Amino acid sequence: MSETKSKIVHIYRKYGKGFAAVNRAVLIEGLKHLGSSIRGKQSMMLNEEEMRSYMGLLIGVDPNSVDFIQKVNTYWDEFMFLIPEQGFAFEIGFNYSVTDNKRKDAIHSIFETNKVSKADRTDAKLAELVEENVDQTEKWKYAKPIDVLHYSTWKYCLNYSEVANNVTLANKSGRIQFYLHDDSQQRDFERVQYNLRKKATKAFISIADKEEEVANMLFAARRSEGVSIDKAEDRAMALESFKNEQPDAFLKLHASNDLKDIAYIERLIAYGLLERSIDPENPFIRTPDEGKVLGSSPREVIKSLEKEENIKLKNELAGKLKNIKLGI
Repeated sequence: MSETKSKIVHIYRKYGKGFAAVNRAVLIEGLKHLGSSIRGKQSMMLNEEEMRSYMGLLIGVDPNSVDFIQKVNTYWDEFMFLIPEQGFAFEIGFNYSVTDNKRKDAIHSIFETNKVSKADRTDAKLAELVEENVDQTEKWKYAKPIDVLHYSTWKYCLNYSEVANNVTLANKSGRIQFYLHDDSQQRDFERVQYNLRKKATKAFISIADKEEEVANMLFAARRSEGVSIDKAEDRAMALESFKNEQPDAFLKLHASNDLKDIAYIERLIAYGLLERSIDPENPFIRTPDEGKVLGSSPREVIKSLEKEENIKLKNELAGKLKNIKLGI
């Protein structure tokens, strides 16, 4: 008997069923197979102990034989795995057994570390400890993969340049042809995003009626363009949109100790009293007339304006800004 803990991770073609069907006329058809990869193979062959622990079941060779490692090398050199158009589900879970002699030292160690009495050292307890404390990529030390082909292929994909480890990375490179999707990770991500949105909404409500703070947030976030400077409601609505679209960025800005300073520099830029470079490779903020560079960010500009040689410029900028009708 053993304790089974299933875990499913899907792999999809980047240009799979829905996407490719709509865009077939303009797309070069993507790959259908996972193939041999130097990087993927190297990542698998780095740990000989791991290969001996489960790859023998896959290639049909005794892990203690003299040519075992060479056979595993050949397997990865010739590796080919079809990904159907609808994607494929990898079973990457494990079967836990306290009588697994191959893994007895690791099993003994995790029980000892967690002070589990001998009477309580069951398959279920082993599964509980490993599932809660060990990364999925390291669980082979304590248990057998439910499906060795699936598990080894999934691990291979983690270091395969043509596979993105999640859908958000799928467009990071033109070489990427497939992406992995873990439902449990997606749920965790959605839970984090929900809590961020909830926290951001609470922060927004706390400042929505404070016109100066709303204006500072909008300028600091560079979201003031196109917003009516005469209507507090329009500014609050613009800030709410920022909060909804980027709750994490909203919260970081709201908690910033130098929000007022950042907003001040962004006001100077918005009203043309300073200018920002448009080249992301060479960011700078400078005076428009003399082209004097004051820094690459609002924080650097604030520090620069505090220098003795820039006091006159600092006062001039403050005076000019005072003469402009602000929306606060």
